[in-house]
Amino acid sequence: MIIIEENSGKAWFCRVAVIFLLAGSFALQGCDIGTDTSNNESNGSNQSNGTNGSDANNGGNQNNDSNGSNGNNQNNDNNTLTGDTSPAAAVARFQNYLSREDFEYLFPNRFGSPVWQEQTANAGREPVDYYSYANLLEAIRRMANINIRIEYRFGVPLNPYTMRTIAINKTTGAETTVIEGGGFNSQWNMDRPINVQRVVDYGSFLAAGSANDRRRELAAFLANIGHETTGGWPTAHSGGQFAWGLHFNEEVAFVGGYTSNYTDHANVNFPPVPGRSYHGRGPIQLSWNFNYGQMSAFLFGDKNYLLENPQRVVECGILGWQTAIWFWMTPQAPRPSCHDVMVGNWSNWTPSARDRATNQTRAGFGHTIMVINGGLEGNNTDADGRVFSRIGFYRRIAEKLGADITGEKLDTEGMHGQTWFN
Repeated sequence: MIIIEENSGKAWFCRVAVIFLLAGSFALQGCDIGTDTSNNESNGSNQSNGTNGSDANNGGNQNNDSNGSNGNNQNNDNNTLTGDTSPAAAVARFQNYLSREDFEYLFPNRFGSPVWQEQTANAGREPVDYYSYANLLEAIRRMANINIRIEYRFGVPLNPYTMRTIAINKTTGAETTVIEGGGFNSQWNMDRPINVQRVVDYGSFLAAGSANDRRRELAAFLANIGHETTGGWPTAHSGGQFAWGLHFNEEVAFVGGYTSNYTDHANVNFPPVPGRSYHGRGPIQLSWNFNYGQMSAFLFGDKNYLLENPQRVVECGILGWQTAIWFWMTPQAPRPSCHDVMVGNWSNWTPSARDRATNQTRAGFGHTIMVINGGLEGNNTDADGRVFSRIGFYRRIAEKLGADITGEKLDTEGMHGQTWFN
């Protein structure tokens, strides 16, 4: 479950919403979710529906698994794809590092699988392959058509009040002012030159760092979502505890219409809709109204779409995967993104004195835990069950991908939460 710390990530999400007002729509069988503004290039027949696990139809991208299993580190590190962040390259790069066969091996008990169907709680539920490999590829392709540019005025403290976010359609080049902090164009600030704080290219997933960095990043991404959605336990059958990732696509306690208390009624930017539940859904377990609102604004240009219809995240596997990629790649102020901390992309983030004092300057898996849930899982060894689970998934997946994690800090011991202004 995503839990953004008070006065840190929450402040960012409340104010720096990314709204895309660029044309484009899709209507997938069983996955018609209106206008997806990331989908602006031709996507073939748009027949990927995630209902049968078939990878034959993934929006025109050919799912060629000719490289077979890469568990022995035999995948071809095609350097021509490293700097190419186009949708086609993003999909090809992912396939290069994780074949369909290896995905099936890592998540054999996922939502809709035969093991999932055997669970008493799932009796009568349709066994849709929500987390299918095809859905994941299509989500990567769509997200890779999006950039954002975050700007601020020179000489002004970096915070949401003085920042502006611009959306960029990578296919057309069209730019749209997304959101502007109240101080960005205030009279006292107007004469200051505009600086670019950073550009986030969602097609750069697995495109940064060395080949081993990219394997580590993929392992960390899959490990964290595996933990967030796990159905495993220490003595689990069918592959053991860490073979049960992606087993759930929403918080079990709220399946069937029960309403959660993940609502921030004081949030004026993304106010909750009465009667809606903003509990954890999808691979990263998106939760709270301010996160649903931002994701909705980001993808549909309408914050109210998911605020009014949060269940759409579990009704469309592609959308579910998009929420996970969005969270992984987007800076979680005051921290960088999970992507940044896995590849050591410190040019996008200046560690504070407290960061340095609490060992939060090291790229690695432990830092992703702090970005995702540092408020609850910070300053813990693997004696903490949650940290133990994340690390267990990471070790298993890294081994399968052939990623060298020797010497990497995996837990959060010595790391603490922080606020924007420390």
